[in-house]
Amino acid sequence: MRVQTLVILSAITAISITAFSLIGSDKPLKKSDIEYQSKTSAEFTKPFEVPLINIPEEEFLLAIESRFIQTVTKKELLDQSSIEPFLGEDELRSIVSYNSVEITVFKENNEKRPSAIGTSEKLNEKQLALIRSLDYSANIYIKADFHRKVEGSDELISGYSTPHITIIPETQAEYIQGIGSLTSYLRDNSYRQTRMTNKSELDPGKIYFTVSKNGIISDVRLSSSCGYPLVDNKLVDLIRKSPGLWNPAMNEDGEAVDQELVLFFGNMGC
Repeated sequence: MRVQTLVILSAITAISITAFSLIGSDKPLKKSDIEYQSKTSAEFTKPFEVPLINIPEEEFLLAIESRFIQTVTKKELLDQSSIEPFLGEDELRSIVSYNSVEITVFKENNEKRPSAIGTSEKLNEKQLALIRSLDYSANIYIKADFHRKVEGSDELISGYSTPHITIIPETQAEYIQGIGSLTSYLRDNSYRQTRMTNKSELDPGKIYFTVSKNGIISDVRLSSSCGYPLVDNKLVDLIRKSPGLWNPAMNEDGEAVDQELVLFFGNMGC
């Protein structure tokens, strides 16, 4: 009887320790831990599903957007006669005078960057000509040097602003199944590669691709690596082979046009 009691107590203790290690720990479970626990539990009890949605994990950045957050349609840009709609309200309230205003076409990887310089917030003929030459998905940045008032005084100091802007179609390209389902496809199918990355060592990766006027993905190209070539190559391949359909972008006349988009991945960059 004493032996049986000891055996029962030992079993209860073992179960309690196991339960505490699984439930009482502050550390998030790894995917490998989840898979192992699922398999071992199935050997003794009926199989069960782990609620992965409730398990914290470090996210590997995946986002599909225009190159820059600040955007303007081509029609809106052509209607402008000043740079001030692209500056922040706080900046505009403090600016007293402009020294120079340069509009530059943004290019990746130090390519030649056409630009046009003015001396006020009003766009001059060279700047207007540069703007008129740009097509959808072009990117520009404005370098405005000015004198501004220090808040709460009449003191003037030098300041500058550099808004970066992407020119977008009047109606942007749309992934019919929803952009969330596309990023889920990329995340799920690159997990074997991304799970081996160290978040502190990730770089901001960028992959450009075009949604053609026929709704087909083309011109997929790696612009910058996340620091892990296997991840870069896998994501390029997945975008090329991505399932689903796109509604193409349209201009102000309702005509289909190409639109370039960017997959940002790895770490947050600029």
